[in-house]
Amino acid sequence: VNGTLTKLTEPVSFKVEALGHSSLPAKDKKALAAFQQKIRNLNNKVNEMVDLANQINSKIPQYKNALKSVTSPYSDLYKKIRKVEKTLGDIYQKLYGHFTAARLDKLIATGLVRRLRSVIYSHSSSTSAPTQTQIDGYLAVKDEYQPIMDKLVNLVKGEVKEIEKILKKMGAPYIKGSTFNLN
Repeated sequence: VNGTLTKLTEPVSFKVEALGHSSLPAKDKKALAAFQQKIRNLNNKVNEMVDLANQINSKIPQYKNALKSVTSPYSDLYKKIRKVEKTLGDIYQKLYGHFTAARLDKLIATGLVRRLRSVIYSHSSSTSAPTQTQIDGYLAVKDEYQPIMDKLVNLVKGEVKEIEKILKKMGAPYIKGSTFNLN
């Protein structure tokens, strides 16, 4: 009262029990928790992959702008940049699906991110056992994740690193987030 706390009693320990009001309670709550943890872990990996793809994508306009300030011939380097841009476009299509085809109501494969978000949305706070559709969705995303991530990592370690190395040799201006700026 009036900013003064008054202790009414000593703390009392108690045990919380679920009321069991879920319509389809999971028989194995530990398996349910383990599945939900697997979903969260995969979501973290996919978010890291999307972040890496976005970082590379943000560099492409910088690479192109850097070429405008160099005096060396750069047509071969420009082709490498376009190749990275195309590869990244293919990766984005695997992650998010084909935007144009989706707008035209064409039957296309759903992107990895959307499939994962669907599993998360439908099950993240559920008290029911995962459905076979949710398990299949998780497994599909899990299987597709690594090849896409490998392609992205190879892109960074290969073409992106090479582009940045060539830009440095050409005396190009600073590229935000570039690995060659660390030396």
